[in-house]
Amino acid sequence: MSGVEGPLRWHRISTCCGGAKQSPVPLSTRGAACGQPYTLTYSQSQAASVSSVTYNNGQTATMTFPKRRLSLSDVPRRQGCTFLLGEIHYHAGITGDTGSEHWLEHTGYGAEVHLVHYNRKYSGIVEATSKPDGLAVIAILIQKARTSPNSELRRYVCLVSRLKANGRFHCTTQTT
Repeated sequence: MSGVEGPLRWHRISTCCGGAKQSPVPLSTRGAACGQPYTLTYSQSQAASVSSVTYNNGQTATMTFPKRRLSLSDVPRRQGCTFLLGEIHYHAGITGDTGSEHWLEHTGYGAEVHLVHYNRKYSGIVEATSKPDGLAVIAILIQKARTSPNSELRRYVCLVSRLKANGRFHCTTQTT
């Protein structure tokens, strides 16, 4: 993280990498207010499978989904809003403590997955990005497993690792 080319020095490489909203964003549970537990609700509009397209945009692999296929509701502070899953992308590093966009209690993680949802009242992620109620992003921090690895995640990582810049592949996933 603090190496010559690590995230802590990115602001020296490019001015757009400085500031309080730039990776890595430090998160802390100290002083955090604990509210009531909540459940996010996913709904699927059609069959028991979901198709997606995964492509390499030169920075990361991004998985996109057909419009209005998976929806998310019961989002805290967004009562009455329904969000549609637009894409899943990830940030990964070379070591087990680099790669995540966020640090939790001064700890970096090997990867971070973002499930990016946009408010259904907007046409897509691009339009929703500039709106205060436009996006709901779920971030998942990933660390190297000490036990048996997740076989589906391993399969996906294997496929993605073979993608060339600007390459694509189609995938259908069974859901229940």
